[in-house]
Amino acid sequence: MPVVRQRRQLSNLVLGLSVVPATMLAVAWLAPFFWWADLAAVFAVQVAACLLATCVVLAWARRWRWLAAVGVLAAVSCIRLSPMWFGTPGGATSGAPLRLLAINLLRDNDDAAAVLAAVAQWSPDVIVWSEATPAWERALTPLRKEYAFGDGTWDPGYFGIVLWSRLPVRDLRIVPLGFDWAPAVTAIVATPAGEVGVVGFHPPRPGVGQRTAERDAALAALPELLTSLPPRRVVAGDGNATRWNPTFARMLAATGLRDSSDGFGWQATWPAALPWFLRLPIDQVLVGGGIGVRRREVGPFVGSDHLPVFAELLVPEVASGSSR
Repeated sequence: MPVVRQRRQLSNLVLGLSVVPATMLAVAWLAPFFWWADLAAVFAVQVAACLLATCVVLAWARRWRWLAAVGVLAAVSCIRLSPMWFGTPGGATSGAPLRLLAINLLRDNDDAAAVLAAVAQWSPDVIVWSEATPAWERALTPLRKEYAFGDGTWDPGYFGIVLWSRLPVRDLRIVPLGFDWAPAVTAIVATPAGEVGVVGFHPPRPGVGQRTAERDAALAALPELLTSLPPRRVVAGDGNATRWNPTFARMLAATGLRDSSDGFGWQATWPAALPWFLRLPIDQVLVGGGIGVRRREVGPFVGSDHLPVFAELLVPEVASGSSR
């Protein structure tokens, strides 16, 4: 079979398969209006990778017209992703370090040794536990001497949320995040550079119709919740959303928070059992008030369906006697 014919047949096959990512890219623009489009919006990286691979095959097959058409779609996809690789989290480039770890423990996970090892690996100052159950409270007791400050709600269901700190904490509160059964925990943490507001959150996970609406209502409640905290603030936990979900993007705009993953590449966390390129970045560390990000990473596997997120933040100094 002539090489030209082989190239055309292969490129036709790849073009046919590319209808799926192209459709998902188009559907993502409808996310503000339909729950099913909102779910499609989270696969932005996978869509971009498929379209770029299609462009490579089309260039190899010298299908220039098709390459131009698919190339436009690939470029749109890559522009949406560019902050992860080429952006910057902004904020301070110096200041007091604040090490934060967010772990969705998974209600039915019993690998406490892996969780304790992750804490030992990173030695965070503040930990946000999601899916914190009474069983996990008992399993994590060995950490309590070191993390003597903070508390939360240990719930046998999926929405226990707890904040532990080795730094002094005041005004810790359990606040409904749109719903009484899915609260957030808020606290003011005393760092060497002054007070920082910290929020641990775990909105409902999206799904058909009403479930996505519940997730969106929880995210929409965050701006009001933050008004009682100092301007230097961190929001961390299982966000059940990515930066490409419209409600999440509106929440960032309303609060002035920034995604700490900007400039650190693809840091997807769920589902942990899948290869890295199939995971989604739904576990979040968001920063505001000039807080910088020195380091951010995910992993290792701790028995949960989520990978932990660790961030070393930089809290800028403020004038003496002022924390707000």
